[in-house]
Amino acid sequence: MVVEGVKNLILQNDSAVLNPNKPFNPFGSQPVVGSAFYIGSKEIFSKKVDLLTLNITWHGLPKDGFKTYYMAYNPVNEEGNPIIEIKNE
Repeated sequence: MVVEGVKNLILQNDSAVLNPNKPFNPFGSQPVVGSAFYIGSKEIFSKKVDLLTLNITWHGLPKDGFKTYYMAYNPVNEEGNPIIEIKNE
């Protein structure tokens, strides 16, 4: 089963609950390594999820791109390679 267009999400960072209909800073206004961004949905997370894809429109993309800007947030495996591929798309 494929579900698309879920809009009743609860978004939160370490500072506040966020309004998904307005621009927001996912990791807070002054993020530090370890800052959190939470996504909640009773509909999604009460079921078995095999794949979750988020489509996000970024406002004010960092000059050097996300890969460089958020490098400290990306965990690495035993070989030292990033676990998550970070792209600007």
